[in-house]
Amino acid sequence: MIAMLNSLMEASLKCISFLVPSAVDNFVMHANANLTWETHPDETCEIDSYWLDLKSLSSKDQHHFAVKENYIHLTFLAICDEWEVVVRALSNNTYGYERRTVTHIPLPPNADLALGYFNGTLVDPRILLLHWQLRNHTHGDCTLRYRVTVTNEDDSLIRDNYENGYFALLNDLSPCVSYSIGVRAVNIAHPTIEGPLSTMEIEIPPQPQAAPLLKEVTAGATSIRIVWEVEGYYSQRCPVRSLHVDGGSHFNIEIPVNSTTERPPVEMELKGLKPNSMYFLKVSVENMGGLSPPAQIAVQTLELEPSSG
Repeated sequence: MIAMLNSLMEASLKCISFLVPSAVDNFVMHANANLTWETHPDETCEIDSYWLDLKSLSSKDQHHFAVKENYIHLTFLAICDEWEVVVRALSNNTYGYERRTVTHIPLPPNADLALGYFNGTLVDPRILLLHWQLRNHTHGDCTLRYRVTVTNEDDSLIRDNYENGYFALLNDLSPCVSYSIGVRAVNIAHPTIEGPLSTMEIEIPPQPQAAPLLKEVTAGATSIRIVWEVEGYYSQRCPVRSLHVDGGSHFNIEIPVNSTTERPPVEMELKGLKPNSMYFLKVSVENMGGLSPPAQIAVQTLELEPSSG
């Protein structure tokens, strides 16, 4: 008993020594327009009540309240109005440190979150612009975010994020791949409420590969060995068919390529060339989308050694 009394006396003295209560913590705006907060976990003062100052950010309206509990009902305010709220704890008629937040009055839990329009437009061969609209604009969308999910034909989730507006840009989509895209409105007031999912299926049309990249060149007197890297499978899934080598008036050949998911380097060897000669080559990759832009290189064969003659 004595120990308990000593503990209470120490707590009371600590509150007096600090003069004012601590600032409150953890503002939470609930979907039913209740704003809650918590006393500081290290608070030692006995809190009698809370003083609130509300100031509209869109008008000159202000409200002031004293409440006994750590919450206030804001249902009397218009939905989607934005307010600055300042809360101070009171102990023995002493105001505590203030804590402020800016919040919208949220959409009610029964708000219609369905989308009335959802579409996608290819603005580039690999870029899709998504656009959507709410079916019902009665309350606006101030506390809504839009969850965008994208999965490919392997059921791999490649995107899951939240957008603030009515648009989203999907970059670096792979040609020759089908995608499943979903968008739903989410009321982010606590607890979050998700609206119905709107979906679309889209297949990105075939597109040519990027120009092949030179990896290795080995020149001999009458031959040239060249190794190329082609665009990887996960960024360009259209099957690779062949490598086209344009040597001008000297030769024009097509080299079949075995298309796999690994897309290993493609090796080619040109034989029967003239010693000590310069060859200008244009090399393209062919897939379902056609020929890629050419990679252009110049390669000099070596002089023929006398012992080789």
